[in-house]
Amino acid sequence: LGGSSDWVRRGTVELSVNDDAADEKVQLQVENDESCLSDAAAEALLQDKWYRLKLVEDGNDSAAVMTTVSSCQVRRSGFRDEMILNFGQRGSVVSFSYIPLVSPLAPKSCTDLPPLASGEDGETPKLQFKSRISYESAVPGMTLRTVLPSYQPPPGLLFISNKNTVAGAATTEKAK
Repeated sequence: LGGSSDWVRRGTVELSVNDDAADEKVQLQVENDESCLSDAAAEALLQDKWYRLKLVEDGNDSAAVMTTVSSCQVRRSGFRDEMILNFGQRGSVVSFSYIPLVSPLAPKSCTDLPPLASGEDGETPKLQFKSRISYESAVPGMTLRTVLPSYQPPPGLLFISNKNTVAGAATTEKAK
């Protein structure tokens, strides 16, 4: 998470394949870093107006995917969220969705939220993300035939043929 130039490590996403399991072969887990929501980081998050996430694949920054949501929505959700990763045919992450899970009972605007330092003795209560994660993979679609079958049109419907059947076009060609 972070702004345009400085990023703070939020956690790790781990994908594992289990060939022994009969029901679920692919498991996806997210581990949130406890220190990513320190007092300073939480205040910076609220000041920035936008919450940005960048998913980097094993240190390869060129294969990163990013998403952005309103920081107000993250605050209204109580730092509960859901991430959906979309994998391509070769197993790399193509995109991901980030959805703050805002309760219907949450205040409708961020101005109605109590300040973060509303714990006992004016201290900020321990903030941590509670995340759900799921994935979607690419599924090849059905192959369509490139040649249309030759059959008669329904009664009352005439298809346009390759021959010039329009009277004006037919007479023009005869005149040539």
